[in-house]
Amino acid sequence: MRTRSRLAAAAAVFVVAFAVYLRTLAPTVGLIDSGELTAAAWTLGNAHAPGFPFYLLVTRAVMLLPIGSIAVRANVSSALFAALAAALVGLLAAEIAPAGRRRSTEIVFAGLLFAFSIESKVKGQTVSQIVLDKIELDTAIEDSIFKMPAKPAEKPKPEEKKPPVHE
Repeated sequence: MRTRSRLAAAAAVFVVAFAVYLRTLAPTVGLIDSGELTAAAWTLGNAHAPGFPFYLLVTRAVMLLPIGSIAVRANVSSALFAALAAALVGLLAAEIAPAGRRRSTEIVFAGLLFAFSIESKVKGQTVSQIVLDKIELDTAIEDSIFKMPAKPAEKPKPEEKKPPVHE
């Protein structure tokens, strides 16, 4: 019976998260790699390393649904993955929690907290996203160390060998 209540709580997290994600779905491609992943899923191509093969295959299957534009279908797939991740985080939280606690409450709390508290920074601006594409380290790097010299250095000319003089 415990397993059934845990799965019901995880299903509730999935349904709530997926419903909110669908309600706030982007109508077109978003920032960073969204367009690249959408095109790769549509053509079953390779985005970039590591390629995300499972994501691309499932997204391509979702793209076969006759709803909205191709970008909307790709975003529905991302919402599906994000809601599934929230449900799995809830189940994981119930497994690592101390004994004697209400596991269903922990599943719902941890899953929904994960689903609605992710933020990503893009070029110094905070943007709420469903999928985190990259995390960049903002450190100041001196550009001059990457610049090529203005002109190539000349090789020193070898000295000419003079024939020995015999006296």
